[in-house]
Amino acid sequence: MTQAAVAPGTVAPAELDSLVRAQPEGRLVVSLGTLAGSTAPLDLHRAHRAVTRLDATEFAVSTDDGELVAETVVEIAWTPVTAIVDLMLDWDLLELEITLAELTEWLGVSEAIASSALERLGGYPGVTVREPGDDAVVRVWLDVDSCPLTMSASGSVTGTA
Repeated sequence: MTQAAVAPGTVAPAELDSLVRAQPEGRLVVSLGTLAGSTAPLDLHRAHRAVTRLDATEFAVSTDDGELVAETVVEIAWTPVTAIVDLMLDWDLLELEITLAELTEWLGVSEAIASSALERLGGYPGVTVREPGDDAVVRVWLDVDSCPLTMSASGSVTGTA
């Protein structure tokens, strides 16, 4: 995977959120130095802090937990799991049967992003995701009482994992 071009100094979580979402596959690979726009320790710390402040439900972050140096590479993937949960709750569906193409269209994302979201969603307690078979239909089962993304009383997404 190649590193994406990033505007120097893009360290605020809101800008970082938008930058990752704008990537064609919803995935950004960048060094902390590029993200910070400098190699100064304070700037690197700010860039690292912006990465760690991204919504953990919507973004999967992988990085070397070692020393904070300019060469430290960070990979951030946008996985809009709450959008899928919202779809299910909005339609009072505890079981969702949908083709990947339909889900991609509904979310307004690429197939890669929709697939990543489904894969990540399937890792939550109270959620079962079955990949498409011959019929190309993805099946998602949601137990609102045991899934940490839902609150059974209000039916709203909590936003925490």
